[in-house]
Order: sequence, then C-alpha cells, then structure tokens
Amino acid sequence: MSRTDGSLLERQAELEALRARLDGVRTGSSALVMLVGAAGVGKSRLLDQARRMAEEAGMRVLHGRGVSLEQEYAFGVVRQLFEPVLVRSPPPQRDEWLSGAAGDATVALGMDQGQPAPGDGAVGDYAVLHGLYWLTANLTRSGPVVLLIDDLHWSDEPSLRYLAYLLPRLEDVPLAVIAATRPQGLGSSRLLDAVALDPGCMLLQPADLSVPATASLLEERFGQAPEEEFSAACHRATGGNPLLLQELVRALKAEGLSPSAGSAPRVGHIGSRAVSRRVALELTRLPPDGRRVAEAMAVLAPAASLEHAARLAGVEVVRAAAAASTLVSIELLRPVREKSPREKYDYIHPLVQQAVYEQIRPDQHDGYHREAARLLAETDAGPERIATHLLRLPPGTVPQTVSLLRDAAAHALAHGSHEGAFTYLKRALEEQLSRDERSTVLTEAAFAALRSDLSLGISYFEEALTFTEDPQHRARLAAPLGLALLYVERADAAVDVLTRAAEDLPPEADDLWRGLQAILLNIPTVAVGWDHLGRELPALRRLPPSHSIGALMLEGMIAAHETYQADPQGVERARRVIAHPEFAAAASQGATTAVGAYFALLLGDLDQGIAAHTALIEEARRSGSLPTLFQGFGFRSLGWLRRGDLSEAEADVREAIRIALLSHSTVGISMLWAILCEIFVERGSLDEAEAALASAEVPEELPPSGMFYWFMQAKARLLHAQGRDEEALDMAGRAGARFADNGGCNPAVTAWRSTAAQSLHALGRTDEAVRHAAEEIELARRWGADFALGRALRVGGLVTSGDEALGFLREAVDVLRSGHAPLEYAKALIDLGAALRRGNARVEARPYLSEGLRLATGLGTAPLVELAEAELRAAGARPRRSPAEGAEALTPSEQRVAELAVQGLTNRAIAQKLYVTVKTVEVHLGSCYRKLGITGRAQLGSYVESA
Repeated sequence: MSRTDGSLLERQAELEALRARLDGVRTGSSALVMLVGAAGVGKSRLLDQARRMAEEAGMRVLHGRGVSLEQEYAFGVVRQLFEPVLVRSPPPQRDEWLSGAAGDATVALGMDQGQPAPGDGAVGDYAVLHGLYWLTANLTRSGPVVLLIDDLHWSDEPSLRYLAYLLPRLEDVPLAVIAATRPQGLGSSRLLDAVALDPGCMLLQPADLSVPATASLLEERFGQAPEEEFSAACHRATGGNPLLLQELVRALKAEGLSPSAGSAPRVGHIGSRAVSRRVALELTRLPPDGRRVAEAMAVLAPAASLEHAARLAGVEVVRAAAAASTLVSIELLRPVREKSPREKYDYIHPLVQQAVYEQIRPDQHDGYHREAARLLAETDAGPERIATHLLRLPPGTVPQTVSLLRDAAAHALAHGSHEGAFTYLKRALEEQLSRDERSTVLTEAAFAALRSDLSLGISYFEEALTFTEDPQHRARLAAPLGLALLYVERADAAVDVLTRAAEDLPPEADDLWRGLQAILLNIPTVAVGWDHLGRELPALRRLPPSHSIGALMLEGMIAAHETYQADPQGVERARRVIAHPEFAAAASQGATTAVGAYFALLLGDLDQGIAAHTALIEEARRSGSLPTLFQGFGFRSLGWLRRGDLSEAEADVREAIRIALLSHSTVGISMLWAILCEIFVERGSLDEAEAALASAEVPEELPPSGMFYWFMQAKARLLHAQGRDEEALDMAGRAGARFADNGGCNPAVTAWRSTAAQSLHALGRTDEAVRHAAEEIELARRWGADFALGRALRVGGLVTSGDEALGFLREAVDVLRSGHAPLEYAKALIDLGAALRRGNARVEARPYLSEGLRLATGLGTAPLVELAEAELRAAGARPRRSPAEGAEALTPSEQRVAELAVQGLTNRAIAQKLYVTVKTVEVHLGSCYRKLGITGRAQLGSYVESA
C-alpha cells in the first residue's frame, strides 16, 4: 500500500473493519457498511481498497456512484451497478441471472423494450424492486458479490428504494453493500436514513488526519521533512482533510514553495482555496484544446466518453485523447475502469470536477449544456440523460425542451421515479407554453407531484382547473385534488372542490359523479367535523344499479359507512363490489376509495376479508402500486391479529411499515404502529408495545385528519395491561369520542367500550363497567360478526357476576366455536373455565381450561398461557403445555409453503412466488416438518394430499 496517498494514513481501523466484513461475506454471511465523512476525507479511497480486497479474494464487485446532476435519473445508480456485468456476460449467463422473478428488473435497467405501458399490464414498482433483489441474489449464486456505492447522498430515489428494499433480505445472500455518504446527506432523505441507520449497518466515520500524519504526508510529497511551523500551518489550513492536503501540496509545489517555516504564511492564503486554486493553475497551463476538453469532461461527467467530450469541445478525437492523457498526468482525470467500446474518464474527485465546472465562464455554461443535450439526443442516450442538461438551461434555449422533458418524465414514471418525473415537468412549466400546452403539462406535473410534493401538486391541480371549462375534465382533476387536500388536512377545501365539480357535471357523466361522491363519503371517515356528509347515504343507496368504476367505488364507500355504523348490510355490499373484476383491477392499481369495501369485508368476515386482501396483494405485487400494497398488508395484518395469527400479523404490519417508507406514504401510518402495539400486548411484551406506539410519533394535540382512534384504542389496551387503569379509561374514552367524530360506533372497528369496561371494573366502578359492556354487546349483535360479538360477550362475562356472567361466557364460547377467531375463542374458554372454577365447579372448568391452554400455546400468547396454567392448578389439575403440532398447528404461511413444496417447486421458486427469501422458506419448511413429525418432502406430500 502506497503511503503517498494521504487518504489512507490513519485508516488502519477502517481497513481492518472492511476486511473483516468481506471475510464474513466470503463464508456466506452478508454485510452493510456505511462510510460517513466530509468531502475529501478519503471515503472513495477506502472504497477503492475494499474493491481491491474483494477482487483479490475472488469476489464479484459491482460499483456505482451518485451524481449531483443526475439525481432525477431513475435507477441511475442501480444501472451503474448491474448494466456492465449484464452487458459483458454471454447471453446464456445473462438469461440465467434474469430468470424467474429477476426478469422484472429489466424495467429498472432500461432493458424492457416492448413492455406494456403503465396501467396496461405493466410491471408494478414493487415487482421491479423484487426483481432487482432476485437479480442480486442470482448473481451471488456463483460466489459472493460486493456492491460499492460512492456519494450515496447524490443517489436517485429509486436506487435508494432498492437498497431499502434489499436491507431486510440481506441475510439470505452472500452480499456486501459498502456505501459512502457525506454527513449532511443524513437527515435529508428518509430512504438514506433507513439505510444508514439500519441496526445491521456498520458506520465507519474516518476522521481528519492528525498533525503527525499531516507531517508524514508532507514529507513524502515534498521529499524532505517539513519544518514544524509549515506542518502546523498546513494542518490548520485544511483541518487535516486528506484531499485538501494533497491539493494544497500540489498548489504549493506549483508555485515553487518549499516546506519551510518561511513558506508558512503563504499556506493560509492558498489553503482555503486549495482545490480551486490548483485547478485554475493547471487549466491556465493547458493549451486551448486541453482546457476545452477538461471543461467538456466536467459537463459530461461522470464516466464521460472521450468521443462525446471531443465533440462537445470541438476538438478532433486524437487531440482530445492527448489532452485527456495530460489531464490524467496532472491528476485531474482518471480513466474509468470498465470494458466499454468508448474510452471514458472521471474526475479524481467530485470537488475537482466542481472546481473545473466553476472555472467555465458563465456565458459558456449554456452553450455547453445546449450542445451536450443535442449531442446526447443524436446518440440515443436516453431522454433522462438529455434532460439532465436541459434542467441547467434557462427557458427558451432549446425549442424542443418541453417535448424532451415530457418524454423524460414519461420514462421516469415508467421506471418508478415519480420524483424525477416531477422535476422534469416542473422545469417544463418554466417554458413559454400555449394555453393548451400549459394545461396538459400542469396536469401531468400535478399527478407526478402526488408522490413527491403534495403542496405543489395541489397548486398545479388548482391552476389546471382554471384552464378548462369542460365539467367532465374538471371532475377528473377535482378527484385527485380533493384527496390531496384531505391528506394535507384541508378537508374544507376538499369538500368545496369536490362538491362544485359534482354539481357542474351533466347527467350523462354519471360515472364521474358517483366517483366524486365516493371521495366525499370518504372524508368523514378520516376527518372530524364532516359527519353531515353521511346524511346523503339514503339517497345514494337509492341510485339505480350501475357497474361503472365510479359506481363501484361509491358502493364500496357506502359499505364502509355502514360498517362504521354497525349496519350488517355493509358486509354483503362489500362482497358484491369486491367480486367485480373491474373493481379488483382498479383497487390493485391504487384506487384510494377502494379501501372502503375491503375494510368492510374484513371486519364482517375475517376469513373472506383476509382472502380478499391476499388476492389484492398478489395482484398489486405484480402490476399494482406501492400505496396499494401499503393498504393491503396493513389491513390484512389487522385480520391476522383478530384471528390470533400473531406471527403473520407482525410480518404483514412490518412489511406495510417498510412499504410506507419506500412509497413516502404517511396517511394511516399511526394505525400500523397501533396494530404492532396490540400484537406485543397479546404476547405480553409490554415494553416493545410501548416502543411501537412511540414510533408512531403522534402529536399530543391530534390533527383533524387521520384515523387516530386506532392509536388511542391500542394505547388504552396497553395502559390497562400495565395496570394503569385510570389512564386507560381516559384514553379509551378519547378513542370512542374520536371514532364518534368520524361517524363510527361499531365495536368491530374500535372496541373502546370493552377496554373502558375492563378498566372500570378494575377500578371498582362496576355499574359503569356493566353499562359499557351492555352497549357493546348490543352493537355487536347488530353487526353480527363472530369476533366482535364473542369479544363483547366475553368482556360482559368478566365485568358481571353469578349466573349472568356464566351466561355471557357460555354464549361467547358458542359464538366463537366456529374457529374463525381462535385467539378470542381461547380467551373465552379460559375465562369461562376460570369463572366455573371460582364458582366451585372445578371438574366442569377443566376441559375449558385445557382446551384454552392448548390453543393459547399454539398461538404463542404468553400471558394467556400463564393464566390458563394458573387456573388449571387452582382447579386441581396439572397443566400440560403440549407443543403445537399437527396440521392445525401450521401457520397460514407454513401452509402456503407446504402446498407449493408438494407441487414440486424448489425453495428458490417458492421464495420468488411468495415474495420472501429462500431462508424464510427453509425456516417454514423446517417448522412444517417439526409440527407434522416428518423428515422430508415426500412425507409432506402425503400430508397435503390427505389434508
């Protein structure tokens, strides 16, 4: 290792840490390392050393780099990582790497020619991320892989999304991800923070060089020992930053200064501008051709091709090659290490590139970028690379700017970058546009902004509305605008926009009218103060039947309102709507109001609701949207929780939380943390439950929009479990009040009365407890769902006494005996057994307690198991906690894996089909074998056939 590179001085600890992580990957583990430090501190050099160590160990190394000018370029960093290896590989090898689920990665890599347009059977953004994961996994099958990413703070959002998606799946592949970022990057991007702050991420923070290390570097670069005053001045001027030190030395040597005390006063003057001063000196010494090539490289960087730079500089290729060699010799440029038909170069550091770029006269910037855009268009470089230069030009410079930027936006959207599309369209709006053109671009920009900048998107929609008098077009704009206004807590403006648009529609626009009514009905379910909108329900129910999309959405929202009001009509209405193929297709593509029907079915019929959400998730994974998956996983986790499948519930809710991060979804996030809290309460993990609620970051004073009753109900349950019943009672009451403000009373949605009743009973306020329990039983009977009624009856039995209590508990057991909600059934069995034991009917109590213990053991609910064991001992029996075994003990995920295994799918194929890792499949199969008492797939086949 050369000591003349100051970026490696005092870096032994970082190098050893990198070596240890790479050694671990060689033996089959995974690693995530983030190098965090200021520009010039040596992060890139450490990445180079990691590359050298990995290559010497025979590992495949893929590298990419974020570029400040290309942050809008969708999957730009991902393409740098994977395109070279795919292009260089022979077709059979490439086909193998892109086989199975990995084939969807071609969308991100720009290899999806002939793919259908978005919304027409296109690959969904989740499927693209999943495809990239499987491409990564496939590459590791022939040996460990290392992903090296420099300047991650300049990465495009879709590439960061890929890394965030990869994180929870890293353990399944021999892969190292080693990335570098500047400190200011942290906190500026939720996705970057998710990567850097992941618990499995090792943070390495190389420090600036010490004074002795500075002196050592100076001695090696000057060839003589520096005097103490000179070393101190150099350290003071650069702060010990290795790059700045090296540039300072080059600048000092260029001016003929020696490392003596007499030169120390000059150091401070030069040091603060070491990079720019050295670059300026070098450029002034170059002939005109050389300077133009240097400037062209700065405009085209990174990986600027010599041919393109020559054309941009107006220099023959042979002379440009000579100039590039000179720039390499004076340590401004370095050749790009990749096989390519074109010779390419990078600047030795982004700071050097920036310094060269800033040396370009202001009047020449536009000419360079205009010519670069033309040149790239001629060579079919892709619309987003062309747009990179158009973004740097003032309006009116290039006649085709608007069409080129719209093409780039369409390309970005097709490849999952709403952020990039929004940036291009926002810039297009700065051009001189006709009225029709502005209306079109405004609309496109507004839709792109829904996933990146809601406030600006709203302003674009509002302006777009002023450009049209067509009531149907206005209605199409009003629908997304109304939803966006609701998301930013401007429900009053949303109602105004939607109402006016609906009133202006002609009779023949019935589908649009019903779609607007669906959004209006959605408002009171998520925002307080708008319950009067629900008064339209009777008239809306009387509308003539229709199967248009707008009509189906309206029916779904009517079902949601009926669910809130404990009207059982909502369940059947939801079944009819969800069964319609056009509704299911619209829901998978992210139709927001579709959530109403799925919500109603889940709360009315757990099994059918879970099945409907599973179908929605499967379709959305392939061709739908991340927000759809956010909804699907979130509500299915609630269904699993109500059933008592706690591991399934936790897996789904955590996936929903991860998708919220990937898609920048915030609406409903507090509900997810509330579900996770309740999962932990059921398990008796109260500290983890408290941490989950803290993660929701719900303000003390609740905003008017948001379904916060979920959060408050979960907090009330936690407080009751902690024995803090005064606080629990208050929180349960607040949950009920908030739910009532949203027009709800159904205990299947929020069972605040049950929670309040249990706290009141614990506080000795029995009459109030009984009243709350009775109200919930009445509402639950009206709704009719087994889970809600069984729970209400069970709580009624807990807060009453004598024969009345036994009557409630026996009825609860009868209602729940169907097995649709085994956790609640186990609770009812144990509570009935406990009541019988207290009434001295110990023999009668034992079967109930034993069966409750068996169910609770299989469900993994420690507090319930402990209660059942204590009651059995009190009833004079010896508790036997039998291990969960047999077909009934398999979780839904284990059952799915077993069925696919019997069909002959390999573990890898099962993992791809179920969107999980191979390790997860192996764990599920191992659990199946253990519970069924078998040793392999052959016996598993016999089980499935007989099941």
